[in-house]
Amino acid sequence: MGKVYLIGAGCGGYDLMTQRGIDLLKKADCVLYDRLIDPLLLQLVPAHCECINVGKENHHHTMPQTKIEETLIEKASRYERVIRLKGGDPYVFGRGGEEVLALTKANIDFEVVPGISSSIAALTYAGIPITQRGINRGFRVYSAHTKDDEINDLDYRSMACSSDTLVFLMGLKHKQEVFQGLLDHGKAKDTPIALISNGARYNQKSIYSTLQEALNQDFDMESPCTIVVGDVVALHEQMDFYTSKPLLHKRILIPNLDHHLIGEDLREAGAMVEEVQVGEIEEYKNALADIDIMDYSCILFTSRHGVSSFFHSLMEKGCDTRCLSHIKFACIGEKTAKELREFGILSDIICAQSDSWHMAELLKQTISKDERILLAKADNDNTILQEALSDYDVHVVAMYHTIMKPFTTTYEHYDAMMASSAFHVKACKELLAHIDTIFSIGPHTTKACRKYGAKHIIESKTADKKALLSLIKEELK
Repeated sequence: MGKVYLIGAGCGGYDLMTQRGIDLLKKADCVLYDRLIDPLLLQLVPAHCECINVGKENHHHTMPQTKIEETLIEKASRYERVIRLKGGDPYVFGRGGEEVLALTKANIDFEVVPGISSSIAALTYAGIPITQRGINRGFRVYSAHTKDDEINDLDYRSMACSSDTLVFLMGLKHKQEVFQGLLDHGKAKDTPIALISNGARYNQKSIYSTLQEALNQDFDMESPCTIVVGDVVALHEQMDFYTSKPLLHKRILIPNLDHHLIGEDLREAGAMVEEVQVGEIEEYKNALADIDIMDYSCILFTSRHGVSSFFHSLMEKGCDTRCLSHIKFACIGEKTAKELREFGILSDIICAQSDSWHMAELLKQTISKDERILLAKADNDNTILQEALSDYDVHVVAMYHTIMKPFTTTYEHYDAMMASSAFHVKACKELLAHIDTIFSIGPHTTKACRKYGAKHIIESKTADKKALLSLIKEELK
């Protein structure tokens, strides 16, 4: 029998989750996750991990609560580590207690990992300190409805005469009853209130008012929504740090071939960045079988994958780096050169601008036309480098190819997509009509964007991922 971990995913982005929770996710065999968790968290799990969406919305349950508990017990009988990934904190109106009691009854070992509750985080990201010396001495957190979606029998009399910050979770539908109940029991009409929708998320929306003014207003808000009542709300203009982020409310899609997250700058600027793995590298076996290394004086690498594939194939051939002592090495980009260093070789020629045209111009200045060049690259239709070096003796060897991998996205529409290769564009071709702007890393990628019907394309002047990310940030802010 395995062990079940109830983990609070926190409120908002994946980086608000505890380190303990992240460490456990990386070892998970099965994950049952809620609707509002950051999808990036699921990229942390191992490849073999079974992921099950059990998310709940008002009046719509992907999986009923009793079924969730049964599934936890069933998966614990099959897997060593089962994760129940819950938004916020498992025990703050998260029904974590019910799940723990079900596990206890079934004699299943468990652990609970706390998370940051929206009752605190949503306020923080709206510029509201839940406590402030000289203003209040505590706070109260309530659920604004029962399991039957009725208004809770709340003690408005006690609330009305207290200086505590009052926080109501899941309260959008019953906000008028809450405001009226407080006013009816003597709460001051000018008491500041806030409604915070999607707290600590890229699409957070906050509305500030007073009890009396809010009573009959029809606010354009969506769930999940947190209601805050109390004098601390008045501090929001001085303490707001979030709503000034330049990319707030922007959705950006980044296709990748691995799980390395590269959109941190965009996230820091407030954007929702979804990175999806659209393919994986597969090296060709014995790619160098018919190649006599001694025939070449220069080996040219265009990517780090080409470097690793080359040396793996070299070992398959029964050779090691001693057979390369007469050879010059050329790399497009510092990452490619860094990968070469991992195999104990320093690149003789590094093109700082990561594109084929600049690489060709640099080679023309350093390599004579009587030297033979071995171009180790991906098996794709990018022939820009060969064409630019048409006066040279260049032999192309395909070291690897990229396999398309099925993927899913969280949203139907994106403001932008980062396209750092033609393969990424091809993998996302069905989505292009639902993306406002495609940011392309270079001419070959731009050509693929046009081929698959992208309408608005902005091409980076420098074929470098860092430059492309900076371009996206500058254009969207």
